[in-house]
Amino acid sequence: MYYPTHQEILDLPSVKRNIAEFKKLGLDVAVICNTGTRAYNNGTRKIQMPAWVWRTKSKYMYEEFAIYPDRGTVISVPNGYTIKQVAPLKTLEDWDNLFQLLFELKFSPDFYRAEISTSVVELDELARSKDTRIKGRVANNKHTSPDTLRKLWKSSKAEVVFDGLLTNPNLPSDILALIYKKRESFASRYHTSDTWIEARIMENPNTPIEILLGADWNEYPTAREIVVNSADKLTSEQDRNRILGLVTMKDMGIPISNEPIDLSKIEI
Repeated sequence: MYYPTHQEILDLPSVKRNIAEFKKLGLDVAVICNTGTRAYNNGTRKIQMPAWVWRTKSKYMYEEFAIYPDRGTVISVPNGYTIKQVAPLKTLEDWDNLFQLLFELKFSPDFYRAEISTSVVELDELARSKDTRIKGRVANNKHTSPDTLRKLWKSSKAEVVFDGLLTNPNLPSDILALIYKKRESFASRYHTSDTWIEARIMENPNTPIEILLGADWNEYPTAREIVVNSADKLTSEQDRNRILGLVTMKDMGIPISNEPIDLSKIEI
């Protein structure tokens, strides 16, 4: 079994590589070795390393882990549960592989890139990650292209991806229409409410006008704003007046549900 010194841990290629990547991204993070004397002599190595705070954008905290080389086990010190189980750590290379796994699990640079990137190409590459948390951040990023969002919609059923897609203003309208139509089914799949899904749809500027016109504007005032703003962007005065006329009718309490609304050929 191999018991590295603290300095050997800090000099591991995986540690240096990941720390350097975060410095490029403007984050000054570190791996901290803080093993007590008795534990150190027994072969245990205690470390502190950054980990993402769940569901909090671009925030992290330091977590403490105890690594037991003989068992190949990484334990969360405060909580006492196993973070990672690997083969016994017999070489320094085994330790390097372990730290790479820990970075990928707890604090991947790609996770941060998916949050802050403005590059359509980079976000498309990150969308192919096997890590659903990274996919979720790409889905939520307002710079992600409609094509990439469509790929995520087809390739991932993870809840974090669904949540990100639902609020992304670049999500294609046909997907929003499908979610709205089957919102009860999606609510059941993701253990949420159909009203929560409906509220997100009514706040998305890419939601089809037909759906927004059918909304209760007292409950969803943003839906009215989206319809008016969309109408103002139209180049055809006839189409613009048609939509604004429907808005006026709805404001006056005149039912429009039976009106022959065909907006399929109108491009917003």
